[in-house]
Amino acid sequence: YVKSDGNYIDVQTKSKKITLRQSLDSFLLELDVEQFLKAHRSFIINKNRITKKTNKSVFLDEIEIPVSRKFQFNL
Repeated sequence: YVKSDGNYIDVQTKSKKITLRQSLDSFLLELDVEQFLKAHRSFIINKNRITKKTNKSVFLDEIEIPVSRKFQFNL
């Protein structure tokens, strides 16, 4: 997943976290739209990594990512 933190984003992979100075929206433009989506104003997720869905969140294994109403239709 990718999490926005002000002017920085944290890209979390299975093995490490990378911090970049870039906006979340500009980073999303560089990703494959078939595989990645914005789930919340602060999060981009890999659709293929979703293990569970609820009304207000998705789980990527044990990590819970909030899903805003604005982006629910994408799931």
